[in-house]
This record gives sequence, structure tokens and C-alpha cells, in this order.
Amino acid sequence: MVAVLRTEGLTKTFGSLMAVKALDLEVQEGDIFGFLGLNGAGKTTTLRMVLRLIRPDAGSVQLFGKDTDDSFLDSFARIGALVESPSLYPYLTGRKNLELLGRLSGGVDAARVQWVLEAVGLAARGDSRVRTYSQGMRQRLGIAQALVHRPKLVFLDEPTNGLDPHGITDMRKLIGRLAKEEGITFVISSHLLYEVELICNRIAVLREGRLAVQGEVSRLLAEAGGRVRLVARPAEVARRVLLGKSVGVMVEGDDGAFEFEGGRDGLGALNAALVAAGAEVSELAPRAITLEEYFVRLHRTEA
Repeated sequence: MVAVLRTEGLTKTFGSLMAVKALDLEVQEGDIFGFLGLNGAGKTTTLRMVLRLIRPDAGSVQLFGKDTDDSFLDSFARIGALVESPSLYPYLTGRKNLELLGRLSGGVDAARVQWVLEAVGLAARGDSRVRTYSQGMRQRLGIAQALVHRPKLVFLDEPTNGLDPHGITDMRKLIGRLAKEEGITFVISSHLLYEVELICNRIAVLREGRLAVQGEVSRLLAEAGGRVRLVARPAEVARRVLLGKSVGVMVEGDDGAFEFEGGRDGLGALNAALVAAGAEVSELAPRAITLEEYFVRLHRTEA
């Protein structure tokens, strides 16, 4: 696969704060790439360095196979971005904002502007002034700005900020459709791990400015193992058996179910032990770990 973004040793400090440390990233053509981390992990700083909004202290950035120090203007024409909050002209309409950006990007036709307004759900308000827009509408327009000039690589920093649940679903579907139909590669920074798991094929996780993990979502989750769900009565007997088996981290849900870390191995023996202890087992099955659980486990392990 072709790498459309690669960073090597990317480093940035602010005074005594090491915001990003020796970061090596690789985003491949066609990826929907999730860029994850806690607040302050260095995600936005990294994106700002990639987009040359700030200069790195060390390291390099390659876009479309070329070092940005040599060819950023050529690469920039093929990039769309929404980093932090969108920059908009409030006294202009949404349509005029897109037309203006289109001219700065070399020109886009009226049909493309209309298509993008429809795609982000602003067709009915495209000719209203932006100062009348809600926060969610401004966010939609910011995403439209990132898409209007037909980019091949799009960076979206918390793209669902201000969107209601319906809008979040719409954005997820739009990203998937554009990746497939227009061949756009996406880099998405988000705290909504459920949405990231649904849409992204690869992720990188930052922890205190350093790369904690990078790879395919399915592979990372499979390698991390899963959890086991147990429903048995009486619950006191089930709890005693589980404690005796020294299972991994165990959680007892409000519905009386137990969940603990593990996979298929040993479930037969566990079931036999539960029955022998007088428990009636109605459910004992493995389930895959979620990205949210993986994220929490990763930070707990490295703490």
C-alpha cells in the first residue's frame, strides 16, 4: 500500500512541555485512520505540525511520498482539514464561504458547492448567513470546507463536536461513502471510540506525546483478547467460584451478570465448576473486546 502520510521522529516542545516525542506515523492510501489519545496527548499538535500550522522541533513529514519541506504547496492542494474549530466568515452565507474557499483552492464549480452542502445536511440553509447557524451547523460547514475542493487526504479533528446523535450518524455514513466513492483517505481525531470502531480500519494511540500503539483495529482487538460474560444463579455461588478461579478483572453488572477478561480457553472447566457448586448457568460465552475497553486497558497497563 502507498503511504499518503508518514512522519518520522516528529517532535515538538513548548517550553518545558514535551508535547510530541519522536512520533512515527504511517497512513496508507484508502485508510480511514483513527488518531486517538486522552486530552493533552498531542493529537492536535501533531495535526498542526503535519499541516505546517506550527513547525516541529525535529523530525520530518511526508505527504504523498514527498517531504513537505520541498513540496508542501503541491501537497496542500490535495488536502482538506478541519482542525479544532472551523474558520468561517459569519457575515457571509454558507454557500459564499464555500465559494470563497473554492477560489482560494483553484476554483470549484457551483454544482460541487451544492453537492457538498447537500452532503453535510445544509442544503436548506446554504443561503443563510453563518452568524445565524447553530454550533452543529457551523461544524457541518467546517466539514464541507474540508471537502469542497475534492481533496485526496482529509484531516478531521473532533468532527462530531456540536452534532446531535442523528448528525453523528450522518457524518459517519458520509465519511464511509466518500472514502469509497471518491477515494479519500481520512485521518480522524475523536474521543467517540464507538464511532471510531465503526468506521476506522486503522488507528494510532498517543500517550503523553508518544506513540503507544498503531495498527489495524481488528488485529489489535483480536490480539488484546476478549471478555467472558456469565449469567448464573445464585449470584453468590457464581461469584465464589469465579474468585476461586482467579479470573482477570471482574465486573458485576446491574443485571446480575459477571464479565471478566478471558477467551474460550477454560470455559468448559469453569462451567463444570459452577454446576458442581450448585449454580444454574444460563449464559457463559466469550465476547470480543471493544475499542473503548481496549483504550482503557492500554492506558491502565501503561499507567
